[in-house]
Amino acid sequence: MATQVQTKRLVRDYTLSTTHAAPNNTNNTTSYLDIGSGPFNPEEITVEIVVPAITGHTTTNNLQIQLYTSATTSGAAITNPLIECDVVGVGGTGSVATTFYYKLPPGTQRYVAWHMIATSDDCSAATVTFSLLL
Repeated sequence: MATQVQTKRLVRDYTLSTTHAAPNNTNNTTSYLDIGSGPFNPEEITVEIVVPAITGHTTTNNLQIQLYTSATTSGAAITNPLIECDVVGVGGTGSVATTFYYKLPPGTQRYVAWHMIATSDDCSAATVTFSLLL
C-alpha cells in the first residue's frame, strides 16, 4: 500500500511578498505585486495570507481580505474582488492566528493587491503577510 503525502508549494520569492498593517476600524489596500506576463497561467500560483492573532478584534464582525487584480498599478483600474477571506472576531479574546491558501483564479491580471476591511475593531496592531508561492 502506498503512502500518500500531502505537499504544498513552499518556494517563496520575497519580491513577490508584502506585509501590511491591518486596518483600524476602516479599510486599506496593500501595494501591488507584479506576477509578470511569463509563460505560465495565474491559476498555477498559490497565494498565502498569514494573519496573526489580533487581540483587538473582539466583535463578531469579520476582518475581510479581498483579492483585487488589475492590468496596471492604477487604483482606478481595480476590478471587483475575485476572492474574499474572512477572519472572524471572537468576543473577549480576539481572533486567532489564521493562514489562508488559495490559487489565483483564471483571468487574474498582471498586478494583484489585497484590500482589508475592519468595520468596527482596531486590528492595526497586527501585520498581515501576503505571499505568492511558486
